[in-house]
Amino acid sequence: DETIRVEVKDGVYSPAKIEVSANKPITIEFIRTDSASCSEIIVFESLGIHEKLPLNQAYPIKLGVLAPGTYSFTCQMNMYAGELIVR
Repeated sequence: DETIRVEVKDGVYSPAKIEVSANKPITIEFIRTDSASCSEIIVFESLGIHEKLPLNQAYPIKLGVLAPGTYSFTCQMNMYAGELIVR
């Protein structure tokens, strides 16, 4: 398993670009310290994931084993943006 920690802070995801291997399960642990309402929801549109992130708490999202490709993730208003690249 590979776990990546992403901070949601000051209007951005950090890191905003994540690269992982295609052959192992992936979990992204989001930590939202940004109180803006836009930062509340994380959306992986291509994976059908829409999750509410708690404030000041780690929130893991298990993505499992993904096929190679690029998976975008955003807030519900597309103001925050990031991408997961599976190789």
